[in-house]
Amino acid sequence: MKKININAVKFIAATVLALVVCAGYVIITRNSGLEAVQHRFAENFPKSKDVKIMASPIAGLYEVISSTNLYYTDTDAK
Repeated sequence: MKKININAVKFIAATVLALVVCAGYVIITRNSGLEAVQHRFAENFPKSKDVKIMASPIAGLYEVISSTNLYYTDTDAK
């Protein structure tokens, strides 16, 4: 039977935990940014209806689809 190096196991576990925490942070940050854009867009353009806002592949940039129009905005949603 092979002997398991406990330090290697601890290192791998710590690395996996760090990756999970980082991924969670990215998801939370991205979602909170999206919610902020949705809120600001509603404040800045109260008459706009049927608006869909999504995060774009570029960090900090959001796609806004309204009727047949496509817009891009940042977190200020102006």
